[in-house]
Order: sequence, then structure tokens, then C-alpha cells
Amino acid sequence: MMMWKACEQPVVGRATATTVIEPKPRQTPRTEDLVSPLPDVPRAEELRSRQIAFRRALLLSVSLWNAFIPVDIAVIRYLHAGLLTHFLAWRAAVDVVLILVIMRMHRSTTPTDRSLTTADLVVYTSGAIAIALMCVEFRGIASPYLPGLCLVLFVRFVTTSEPWKRGIIMAGIPIASFILVLFGSALFLPDVARQLHDPAAITTFFINSQYVLSTAVSLVFGDTSSGRSAGRCSKREASADIASSGGWRPAEWGTSGSRITPASNATWR
Repeated sequence: MMMWKACEQPVVGRATATTVIEPKPRQTPRTEDLVSPLPDVPRAEELRSRQIAFRRALLLSVSLWNAFIPVDIAVIRYLHAGLLTHFLAWRAAVDVVLILVIMRMHRSTTPTDRSLTTADLVVYTSGAIAIALMCVEFRGIASPYLPGLCLVLFVRFVTTSEPWKRGIIMAGIPIASFILVLFGSALFLPDVARQLHDPAAITTFFINSQYVLSTAVSLVFGDTSSGRSAGRCSKREASADIASSGGWRPAEWGTSGSRITPASNATWR
């Protein structure tokens, strides 16, 4: 009897291992990842806005300051005010200050709050001191040059919007410097010293000083919504100026109040 041996072995097929990689869900950028790395973008806008307004005030200051040179020539020639070289020297000194500050304000970098405040005080205090020296040269405390301090205050405040407490300080320092130089000259000039005992000279000083104080009060406490708009700089203009100078790129405001950029442009230039 023939016996058949089953030689067929069960064939086990090798299973092909197929690895299925589940696609990662698209992550929505978090708000905190889109926030500008700058510490305070609105603050940068404010500083640049002040810088632009200050530049405009400086250009106006240069024009007005030198426009009075013919007046200097007239008072020297017809009213015997003193030496023309003195008047021109004081105007030239203030011009140097103005030019140096204008050069700084036209740099692409945004100045700090301290540097803006320092430049502000240096410019307008130097102008006030120069006017005081012209007063000393021309009739002392009774000088008709004294109301010129009103123009110094006007040029400063017409392009500036600030709290009244800060305005008092920024106006008070130039005025105090003017008075200190004018009356301090009595220690060295006998003519000015004698005016301190002259009722007519004191009355003239009182009248002229009232113009200055009234101008200062009006500019510090006056309505800031109308008369000063011509020289101010809006935040939109400040943003455009920063962007054009290579600074940060204007962005959108988030729902939480944070300033964020679009997802495709989340980095700053």
C-alpha cells in the first residue's frame, strides 16, 4: 500500500507592515507668539510723534529767530541800543543750538523721552537767555524786547500737546532763566541796578511781563483741540515715519487689546 506523505507546509505570508502617519493638525499661532517683541509699540509711536512735531517747531524757530535781525539793525541805528555785534553773536549762538538739535531730530532712530525733554529745554531756554541778554543791551528791564519771550513760548506750545503740570515746568524753566539773567545783570551793570529803584522802569517791566505770563497761562491751560493741530503729528503719521525709516512694521490690534501682526508677518523688521 502506497502511503502519501503530505509535504506541503503551510505557507505563512509575511505581512507587509504599513505605517500610517497621522498628519499633525495645523497649529493656530497663539496671540502671545504674534505680539511684537518691542516692549511698548504705542510708546514708540508717541515718541516719534513728538519728534516730528519738535522738528517742525525747530524749523519755525529758525525762521522767526532770524527774521528779527532787521529789527536789531533798526534799534542799533535809530534807537542807539548798543553794539550790533552783540545782538548778532547771541542770535548766532542760538542758531548753532537749533542746527545741532535739528540734525539730531532728523536721524532715523527714535529719541528717548529724556533726550527729547532735554533738547526741548536746551532750545527754548537758550532762546530765553539770549533775549534776556538783548534786553540788558537795550534798556534793561524796560526793554521792548521782553515781549519777545512770548514768541518763544508760542513756538514751543503750538506744536505740543501735554498735561498742564508738565506744561508749567516746560514753560517755567525758560521764563525763570530769563528773569534770572535779566535781574542778575544788575550785579554787574550799574545802569540795570539803578532801574530797580526807578518806578517807570519797574512799571514797564510789569506791563511787559504780564504779556509773557498771560501767554504762558493761555498756552498751558488753553484748549488743545483746535489751535495746535497744525503743528502736531498724528499716530498714523508717526507709524508711517517709523516704518519708512526701517523701524517696526505697522500691525493690527488684537481682540485683547494687544498689538499683533498678521500670522504671515509676525516678525518685526
